Amino acid sequence: EVIAIIDKYFSSWKADPNLTEPQYAPLKPITQPRDTTVYGQEAENVMMAWRFDRGNSLQQDTLTIINQLLCNGKAGLFDVDLNQPMKVQASDNGVDAMTPCSSSMVCPRRDRASRKCDSCCSER
Repeated sequence: EVIAIIDKYFSSWKADPNLTEPQYAPLKPITQPRDTTVYGQEAENVMMAWRFDRGNSLQQDTLTIINQLLCNGKAGLFDVDLNQPMKVQASDNGVDAMTPCSSSMVCPRRDRASRKCDSCCSER
């Protein structure tokens, strides 16, 4: 049924042999941490990210393994050291693989204003 719907709407589309990949200007290196505060009605949270190679590089496999070691829902470092002892409300991480570059993000949600949460995640 799904294939029939796809065929109905997209079967007439033809591939463009002249389609090229966009070229992006090189990104400036990140030489020091950047701290930004955003105010809103949501609960306080922290996001930390690191820039890596583009999404189709071999580095993505390594980043995926590192992220699974940090937080896998059961026995990752964040699970055991932060989530289970309830040092933070919750923490998670993930890889965002994009064309110009990738990022690995750590997102702990804390229940009170404290930089202790930042340092806990950084230590892991």
